[in-house]
Amino acid sequence: MRYFLIACFLLLVHYTNAQEKKKVEVFEQPEKAKPFHPNDKICFDYKVMFKGSFSGREATGCFFINTEIGAVLGFGFDIAGKSGCNYDFNNSNFNASLQTLNGNLYLYHNSKEKIPGKSGDGLLKHYVRTSNTEPGSTERILTGKKFFYKDEFREFSGGEYKGRKYITDDGFVVYILVDGNFPETFESFQFLGAYGIGFLETSKGTFLILGYDANGKSQSETVSFQKVAGSECFYAPQFKKEEITKIITHIGENETESTEIEKKISKAKKLTETGKNPCAALKLKFHGEEKRQNDLQKEQFEYLKNKKVNHQKKQDMQSAYGKYDPFSTFKTHRMEAQYKFCDLLENIIKERYKKDSEKAKAIEKKNCLEGKIIELEKLEAKWEAAKNNYRNNNTGLQQEQRRIMMETVEVMKKYKCG
Repeated sequence: MRYFLIACFLLLVHYTNAQEKKKVEVFEQPEKAKPFHPNDKICFDYKVMFKGSFSGREATGCFFINTEIGAVLGFGFDIAGKSGCNYDFNNSNFNASLQTLNGNLYLYHNSKEKIPGKSGDGLLKHYVRTSNTEPGSTERILTGKKFFYKDEFREFSGGEYKGRKYITDDGFVVYILVDGNFPETFESFQFLGAYGIGFLETSKGTFLILGYDANGKSQSETVSFQKVAGSECFYAPQFKKEEITKIITHIGENETESTEIEKKISKAKKLTETGKNPCAALKLKFHGEEKRQNDLQKEQFEYLKNKKVNHQKKQDMQSAYGKYDPFSTFKTHRMEAQYKFCDLLENIIKERYKKDSEKAKAIEKKNCLEGKIIELEKLEAKWEAAKNNYRNNNTGLQQEQRRIMMETVEVMKKYKCG
């Protein structure tokens, strides 16, 4: 009788611990899924060590879970596929990602940057890349699915935990921490975790996933699932927003470039006014296009500096990048080639090359530029035609533009022209 009571007590403790591990505040009170700012301090409830194979690559690692606001912090892998709980902000290889159910995604990383005029490894800079994702689960591969109970079990963490197998229609398998609640089937709503390990909100309650198997292509398993109760925190105020920092740098470079272009335009205008150089008008036109593109870039950088862009909203993306034409760079290459072709042809006609070897090189370069101009003009026409033909089909337009861009890159490789 005594042993029976002890067994019942141990079973009760096991189920109580399982229930404790499944308590997720943000699932019970969704209003707590508040926005998180990249330099805020955040503390975690659980520390998870895991191992797995992802697309054929073995990996081990660590991540943390905050169940109050719904946040997960993970660290990057090294070349051996290992990822410790690396809090060393002064390590040049440091990188981490923090994602929340509210839709925040922050990528923290270090970068060594050279100081102009100085030798050495450079200065260690701390950046955080702020992106916007749609609010929702941190791993959608586990949400919106219907799972079915299978009478199979598997041990995790050296036998510390036992997982009950559930499977979807398409063969996706998860192992749920065994407790008193094991329905025949359930539907998944939200997931809070990483690498297929963590808390799953479902139609039949909250479950703790100890591991998964995606048809043998990727799988993971819990090595340890430790409650840290706020003793592990992440606070990175020294990390500056990369977009703003880099944009300010780009604006400075843009202004310098603008000054240089203005000087070139001024010289080309003077050359045109003399009427002595038949190629001056082409040069002026080329620099005018450079200025137009540079001004558009500046306008875009200023917008990105002053506005928060939600990359999931078409209107935001249109406002931020709508004026940018990715083919415009190749248009300037074509215009520059036309000016250089004209200049070479003029020098050849007027026999300004004294040596036969110099003249031969000039003719070879002229022929190369001529081929480059012809090919780029064809591709430019295809680009404009695609915008007209696919004006009501954005997906089709993007696919066609991608093909044209690939063709253009090949043309640029073929016609380097010295």
